[in-house]
Amino acid sequence: MMQKYTQLYVLLACLINFVILEPCQTPDGRYGDCKLISQCPELDYIYKNQKSYYYQDYLRRSKCGDDIFGVCCPAVPLYIPPYQTYEPYQTHAPYETTLSSQERPGVLPDHNMCGHQAMESRIINGVNTSVTDFPWFSLIEYTKPNGEKSHNCGGVLINENYVLTAAHCVIGADLTRFRYTLTGVRLGEWNMETNPDDDDGQRADPVKNIPVVKTISHEGYDPYSKSQRNDIALLRLAQPVTYSRFVRPICLPTTRDTANINYDGEPLKICGFGKTETGLNSPVKLMAEVDVVSMEICSEKFRSQNVNLSEKQICAGGEVDSCRGDSGGPLMIRHRSDQTTEFHLLVGIVSFGKSPCGQNGWPGVYTRVDKYIDWIRSKIKA
Repeated sequence: MMQKYTQLYVLLACLINFVILEPCQTPDGRYGDCKLISQCPELDYIYKNQKSYYYQDYLRRSKCGDDIFGVCCPAVPLYIPPYQTYEPYQTHAPYETTLSSQERPGVLPDHNMCGHQAMESRIINGVNTSVTDFPWFSLIEYTKPNGEKSHNCGGVLINENYVLTAAHCVIGADLTRFRYTLTGVRLGEWNMETNPDDDDGQRADPVKNIPVVKTISHEGYDPYSKSQRNDIALLRLAQPVTYSRFVRPICLPTTRDTANINYDGEPLKICGFGKTETGLNSPVKLMAEVDVVSMEICSEKFRSQNVNLSEKQICAGGEVDSCRGDSGGPLMIRHRSDQTTEFHLLVGIVSFGKSPCGQNGWPGVYTRVDKYIDWIRSKIKA
C-alpha cells in the first residue's frame, strides 16, 4: 500500500512540474514559451523581488495558458536591474531590449505594448501637446553638404529597430536637388530648444539621436510622380531602442478589426513640429485634428491637378492646415478593440497636399498604412 502511495505521489509531482511548451509572445514582442512561472527564472525573480508598478504590470501582461501560474517566458533572458523606486518623471520600461528585430524577423509589438502614452493629451487651443504625448513621433535628421544637421521630415517608431516614414523623405526630388543625406533619427523630442525637456515640472529623458544604417523605400514609389503613390519607407536604426514614457512604438493596423476601416468624416489626429522639407517649424511638438474626406470627393478634387489617387491613399483636412504635421509623420486615431484595450493606431503617413500646402478646401493626402502591412513585415528583417 505504501508503495502505491509513493508511486502516486511521484506521478502527481511529475504532472505538477510538467508543462507543455507552447509558443507565445511576451508583452514587448519577444518570442517565448508558455510555462509555469517557477520554471521561468526572470519572471519568477520579478514576482518575488520586483515590486514596482512597471515590473508588476509587465508580469500581469505575461499571463498565458490555462494555468493560473502560466507565463510567457522569453526565449532570450531579460536584463532585470535590482529593485529601485523611480521619481514620477524618471519612469522607464521594465526591461532592457536584448533581442532585436534582426533576430526576430517581422515582429511588431502587440496592442498591449504599442500605441500608449503616459496620460491623456493636455491640449491648449487645439494644438499644444504634453511632453509625454505621441512618444512614437520621430524627427528625421539630414546632413547638408556643408556638414550642418537639420530635421526636415517626421516618422513613427514601429518597433525597437525601425522607423516608418514617407518615401519622399528618403529619395524625394527635393532631397536630391538640395543634396541632403538622411543620416539619423531623433526620438523623445518635445521642445527643440531644450534638452532634456521640462513641461511644467514634468522632466523628460534626454533625446535619443540614433544613426540610420539602412533606408528601404517602396519599390513602386516614383519621386517625380504627381500622384505620389506608394509613398512609404522604412529606416533601420543602428541600435535597438529601449522603450520609456517618452519613446514608444505606435500600433499598426495588423488585425481584422483595425484594417480596412471606412474613416470618412472621422476626426483623426496629426502631430509634428509644423514644417515640410523647406518650411518653417514650431520648436514644440504640435497636434491637430483633421476630418477624413471621402476618396470620391478627394480624387475628383485632385484630378483637376492631374493627380490620380488610389485606394492605398487617404485624404483628410481642408479646414485645418494639414501641413502642420511633418512630411512622413502620423495620421492616427485612438482605437478601442474591446472594453478595456485602447491604443493609438497609425492610419496614414503624411504624403502631400495642394501647393502651397494648407489651402482651404484642399485636403492633405496620406499613404494608407493598412494597405502596406505585408510589405512592412517583409522588410523588417536583417
